Amino acid sequence: MGLGELLRPGDTVLVGTGTGEPVDLIEALIAASPSVYGLRAIQVMTGGREKLADAAGRSLSLMSPVPGQKTRKAINEGRAELLTLPMSGLLDAILNGSLRIDGVLMQGRAIDAYRATPGLIADIMVPAWERARFRALELNASLPRIGCASELEIAHADLVVHSDRPPNELPEDEASAAALSIGNLVATIVADGATIELGVGRALAGITSALIEQRRNLAMHTGIVGDAAMRLIEAGCVTRPLIGKACAIGATAMGTQAFYAWADGNERIALTDSRRAHNSDYLASWPSFTAINSAIQVDLQGNANATMHSGRLVSGPGGAVDFSSAGVRGAASIIAIFSTNRDGASNIVATTQAVSLPGNFITHVVTEHGVANLRELSPHKRSRELIAIAAPQHRQDLARAAGIFL
Repeated sequence: MGLGELLRPGDTVLVGTGTGEPVDLIEALIAASPSVYGLRAIQVMTGGREKLADAAGRSLSLMSPVPGQKTRKAINEGRAELLTLPMSGLLDAILNGSLRIDGVLMQGRAIDAYRATPGLIADIMVPAWERARFRALELNASLPRIGCASELEIAHADLVVHSDRPPNELPEDEASAAALSIGNLVATIVADGATIELGVGRALAGITSALIEQRRNLAMHTGIVGDAAMRLIEAGCVTRPLIGKACAIGATAMGTQAFYAWADGNERIALTDSRRAHNSDYLASWPSFTAINSAIQVDLQGNANATMHSGRLVSGPGGAVDFSSAGVRGAASIIAIFSTNRDGASNIVATTQAVSLPGNFITHVVTEHGVANLRELSPHKRSRELIAIAAPQHRQDLARAAGIFL
């Protein structure tokens, strides 16, 4: 049986994402799409080869909440669609049936002849696997063996294909001088013994090194475990187990080949699906849960924009809403951001182009110029705190916009 025989007109197919793309199954889906009317594919983060973005058009539509470069182009051209739900919202929609998932295409790594791990991606893939009408599994012998409480029964797959392909890489961003300054400031907010979530982005690139230098006895419950988690564990910074021996738990695993080799059979990391990984109540219950994320802009009330730049789509909501919601009820929800963009314009603005995270989901904003602690501040004091960490050349204009005398 081939994939084309499993597909029906109008099917919605959830496809493994980023470093966990089931490449052979994606090629089979693209090949079958002209003869199966109305197919729709959903990929959570299309940061891999993005072949679905190239193929998106009349015979196959594509939806993503965290699009890669090619998918952003397809969205702007009307060939694909942005899903505006956070990860917890996608999970809820799958569980309550409002987002019908007819089929799942995912990678896995065989444990034995009967069972497989979900490979590098657990997030919403595992809950969807449990509910889909059909399941196609690509068993990739080159994937690292990473522990996950949710194992896949190979016999439950309607189609199994085998591959031996090194996974895609997601290297860490190189830390600039400004990122290193931000990292040192963020580390002053994180307490020893905290449970951290650490996003990705250029402004966050200096945080891992700062935590290694300044903090101990941390645990990590995050969206992506990768090279940062490896460095934090090996340096003796992230050492506190959360479940079993695992002190770093993620919804996905994405990194370099060096990380994949280190992760293979390593009990200090594990994956869990979105029923835990993006459950803000569950995350907030961990000791001193601290969410650390980035954005494009922050306005003078602390609202963050992580989706739009110059009227163009650059990202989607992903898991930041879920992590920030947990952080604001835990120890902290931090947004780290460069004070200016590459054109020299201020990233602290009077009004954002879009609101991805409302100000009440954020406790601290950090730039290379300082920390704005926004907890329990009036709107006027919030504006003053944020102006104080803006680039010096923009502070007067921001103060005028806010009606504040410096």
